[in-house]
Formats: sequence, structure tokens, C-alpha cells
Amino acid sequence: MDLEEKIKNFCWRNCAIKIRGSEIPASDFICSFITLKTQKKIAEHFGITPYMVGTIVKRDFPELPTDTTTYKNKILYFFEYKECITCKHILPYDKFSLDKQQTSNRQPKCKECQKAYYKKNKEYLLENSKKYHRDTPEVSRAATAKRRAAKLERTPAWSETKKIKEFYKNCPEGYHVDHIIPLQGEKVSGFHVLSNLQYLPAEENLSKSNKYEVEV
Repeated sequence: MDLEEKIKNFCWRNCAIKIRGSEIPASDFICSFITLKTQKKIAEHFGITPYMVGTIVKRDFPELPTDTTTYKNKILYFFEYKECITCKHILPYDKFSLDKQQTSNRQPKCKECQKAYYKKNKEYLLENSKKYHRDTPEVSRAATAKRRAAKLERTPAWSETKKIKEFYKNCPEGYHVDHIIPLQGEKVSGFHVLSNLQYLPAEENLSKSNKYEVEV
């Protein structure tokens, strides 16, 4: 279901708002935010003042956030959608990786565009990563030591150590061995066990970092 369908199926579907003596479906008014974006353009489209647009929104749609930059962003944020800065597609949050530095807690590029970027720039990114570790050996050693300690702490007594070694040994070229639930996750940490391992393309593993998203 795309965003416009969600808007039309929301509780506003049975509501109408009055504009210049006429009644229009509330969902049509809200959908106009996606293409018109700003208060001024919405006002011009419906032949009313920007102040009246604000009044209608506050009166009839109090659920919408008040601290976003544009009226389009009010809708995207409310329905948990985001516009990818690369492909310009409006997609649900689960199509974006987590990023706590963003207002939406999602990265600006969708997962597909991220994947394409890493694939296109794979050699550069890998070389850049190697150069960073060469130029900052103390950081690299610290990270390695931290990860080693994390593995020890997250390796239960029943872990299948021999099978894990074989799993690492058989990793296909161009892939990394990845912990499905990271050992040092942001919200949840997994165990260093065979069932928590997977082969992941190198570029995808680099973009994943220590993030783990639960599929719902």
C-alpha cells in the first residue's frame, strides 16, 4: 500500500472539510501536501490564504506534527514514510536503515540506493577502510581488542566452536561473515554462535555496521 492509499484509508476518509463554501474530502486535502509541499502552494491551490491552511490543519488535523519544515514532511513523518534523497521515491521507514542523527531516525538514502552506492564504490570504500586502519593502527588495535573481548563475552559454553571456524573458513570471496544480531548492537546484542552467523556481501556488511532491525 502506497502513502496516498494509506491516507485515504485513514480515519479521515469519512470526513469532509469546508473551503470557500464547498466541501472536499479530508483525504484529498491531505494528499495535496505530498505534491504541493508548502503552506503557500497549498493555499494557492485551494484559493485560500496560508493562514487559513494553518487554521484548517490545527482545527481538523490536530494529530499532525507541528515541528516539521514543510507540510509534506508533516505527512511523511506522521505515516512513517520518507523520501529518498537519491531515487526520490517515497517509501516506508522499513526501507531505510536506522540513523539516530536524523529526525526520523532513518538514513537519507533508502536501502536499495545505499546498496547500489556501496556496490559502485566497493573498491574505493574497501581501500579507504584499509588506509584508515593503516594510518591509525592504535584505533584498529583497540577496535580488534574490543571485538575480541565482545566475542568472548558473547560466546556461551554450548557454542559450536569447530563448526564456527569452518563457517569462517568457507566464506565465499567478496563476502563477510556477519553476526545477524550484532555482538555490540545499539539496542540488542547477540551471541557468537553458528545460528547467529550469515554470509553477507562486503558492501552490505559495511553499511550495516552494528545495526539490527526487527522485521514486523
